[in-house]
Amino acid sequence: MAIIDRSQAQPEYDVAIVGSGAGGGQMAYTLTLAGLKCVMLEAGRSYDPPTQTAMLHRPDQTPLLNTPTPDKQMGFTDATVDGGWIIPDEPYTQASEKPEEQFSWWRPRMLGGRTNHWGRMSLRNGPYDFKPRSRDGLGFDWADQLRRRGALLHESGNAHRRLRHERRDGEHAQFPGRRAAPTAQGARLGTVPCRSRSSRSVSR
Repeated sequence: MAIIDRSQAQPEYDVAIVGSGAGGGQMAYTLTLAGLKCVMLEAGRSYDPPTQTAMLHRPDQTPLLNTPTPDKQMGFTDATVDGGWIIPDEPYTQASEKPEEQFSWWRPRMLGGRTNHWGRMSLRNGPYDFKPRSRDGLGFDWADQLRRRGALLHESGNAHRRLRHERRDGEHAQFPGRRAAPTAQGARLGTVPCRSRSSRSVSR
């Protein structure tokens, strides 16, 4: 992904993606594979995890023994840049004055967004979590949605298996919205990779 300054941006793009976090990154990947010309807008600065992160340090190897500070609200090893529970001049409203009913959201301002700040937790939802509408009247129940999505994923899996079978037989699949163009490397491997335009990122 090329990181460019605003002055290098083209006058037109097919899609403008706001934010380079998990959602924006996946969107850019998917759309550029489909052949769309994308520009990604990121409010924060560039960030290179291999050279800039301190997450692998022990507390005794860090300033102040990794004690939280206003600039590093999770301590020195926190990878977040210019962010936290509260960002100066960027407040957001709460639906309730009661602290126990408020929702706080950790927000970074950096390339990669919250993908750089993972608390090493992968929570799994249970049946209780998928029925908020029945439970408290808010949102909607996910059970029916999940069943429908499951059926779509099943059909998608069948289509993918058919595609692999066709490729093994030497047939070239044509995807809607894509132009499958064989390359020299693909020909040697017996596959037909699709050429796609590269994603662009603009830091402001």
